[in-house]
Amino acid sequence: MLANRRTFAMPGVGIPDGINTDSEENVYAGCGDGVNVWDAEGRLLGVQILLLWMGG
Repeated sequence: MLANRRTFAMPGVGIPDGINTDSEENVYAGCGDGVNVWDAEGRLLGVQILLLWMGG
């Protein structure tokens, strides 16, 4: 349930998209630098950098 409206977290790069949560209440969002992971308090736990190869 959402309550106490406030800014939860700010990504370092880009705008969050594709937001999801896990059973431990961590929040995952695709951002400009990869997948950002925050804990339930909004502390950044890490960034999973995604490498995309557009080769031929």
